[in-house]
Formats: sequence, structure tokens, C-alpha cells
Amino acid sequence: MLDTLDIWIFPVRIGPTNDTLAFHEDGSDIIVTLDHGLYWALSPDGYGNYPSLVGHIADKINSHSSTSNTYRFVTGSPDYSYGTDLSYWGITLERLTGSYNYGWAWDHGSRNFDAAYLGYPDSYGGTVQTSSASLEAPHTRKGVWMSPRPGVKTSDWERDARTNNAPHRLAQVADYGIKDLRGFRYNRIFAGHIRANCNKDGEYAQVAGLPDNEEGNYFSDLWKQGISTYQDIIVVNNATSAYYGWTTPDSLVDVVMAAKGSSYAQKFSDCARPSQSKAGEVYNIEMTLVKIGGDY
Repeated sequence: MLDTLDIWIFPVRIGPTNDTLAFHEDGSDIIVTLDHGLYWALSPDGYGNYPSLVGHIADKINSHSSTSNTYRFVTGSPDYSYGTDLSYWGITLERLTGSYNYGWAWDHGSRNFDAAYLGYPDSYGGTVQTSSASLEAPHTRKGVWMSPRPGVKTSDWERDARTNNAPHRLAQVADYGIKDLRGFRYNRIFAGHIRANCNKDGEYAQVAGLPDNEEGNYFSDLWKQGISTYQDIIVVNNATSAYYGWTTPDSLVDVVMAAKGSSYAQKFSDCARPSQSKAGEVYNIEMTLVKIGGDY
């Protein structure tokens, strides 16, 4: 297949350790507790059976007994994420009704939600608020990954045959049908797009064309939260500025997951291998996953 830019949208698991946000409205901090489960960094409408993280957050804020305004999330162009197509990957909170100031209390003691999913790095402290109709996050949102270089995709098929656990003489092979495989390869990707937290070092971020503390585009997050846990991952193929991982047209979507027992799920270095480069630390990504949905 032709080289293309692809967007990977991986699951975010909300549980007891990351379910609490501190919203701020009209001078007061409001504790918002999220429902536990899996969410994806999609537009508020989600995609099929895959619920949207920001859609759920907006619903919780709007239904809270202590809020007066109503809100929604839309995409935005963050001030600090520059130099690549990631400059379109921001997220903006819009006030739909009401007139009270609003924002986020990131330094609130009860907050345990990762602010990077809403475009704020963990180094961002204090209360962020505005009186205007929109509040744009300074960085890209976490929960999506896109290679800054085009990748190569391949298709293949494999018969899914498994042996039962009977004694060797009686062992039988069961035919589970054909697996639809998708191969992905992205070469010479700077570490700032691969390894979590490395952009806290300004040199890594600069070489990758990113601002310091950029946390929204680490392949290691995709691996930890999607590939290694055998979860569903939404891939928007041949992405253009019309999509950027926010809308997900059926004709461009593959839903993929790692095959059970796959080395790609068991070992990060089987997916992302370091490569020598005079320009800095770079990686080659190569993996084969199973297609389980989508119309691409």
C-alpha cells in the first residue's frame, strides 16, 4: 500500500486511581467523578460502541448539581504544539450557555485524572480559567498517536488454527477461520514521539519538532494501553486535516488488536526498535495486528 499518515486512537481505562477531576466555575472548585470503564479520545459522539472520553467528561460536568453553565469539547490548535501536523490536535472546552467564568483546578488535592488527556502536561499547575466562550488547552491531547512520517501498510490473511490440551496422541487442531492481518511500518521516528516523559528534556523535544513537556504523542502510551493489553485500537487511515483523530469516517477506519500471544504485545522492543542516526535517538516501528472491525 502507499505511504500514508495514520492516526491511532487507543483506550483510556478510568478507575479508582484516575477518576476525579476538579472543575472550576464562578470562583468555586467542583469535584467531578467519572464512571469507571474504557473510553477513547474521540469526538463527543464516539465511534460505534467505543465511547468518547471527552464526551463523558462533558456529560458529567453538565449534569453536576453545582454547575450553571453548559459545555462541550471541540478540537483546537494549541499554542505550544508546533512544527508537525500535531498542531491540529488540540482540544478546546467551549461554554454553550451561561456567563460564569470557568476552567480547571489542576492543583486541587482531590484531582487524580491525568491532565494530559485534556492537553495540559503534568508540569501545569494552578487554576486555569477564562471568561471567554472558549478555553483552549496549550498542548495536544493524549490518547492518540500519529507518526510524523508516513508509514507503509500491508494486508495479509492467516488461518487461525489451535491445538487443544488433550494428550499428544489425541491432540486435535481446531479451525477458527481466517484472521485478517494488517502490517504497519514507520521508520526513523524521533524518540520524542516514542518514549514517555522524554520530552521533559528540551533537547529530545526540540529534535522531534515538539515543545518541552509535550505528552500527547508517545507511541509507548499506545503500546501500554492498547497493544500490550489486547484492547481495541481505532486506526484512521490516510488521515487528512479534516479528521486528525477527531471524526472517524467508516471508510477510513480499521479497528485492530494484537493477536493473543503475539510478541508485539509481550515486548515493546519487538514493535519499536532503536536505530542509529546522526540526528539523534530514532526508532523504527514495525508490527502486525489483527483487524477486527472498520470498513477500510
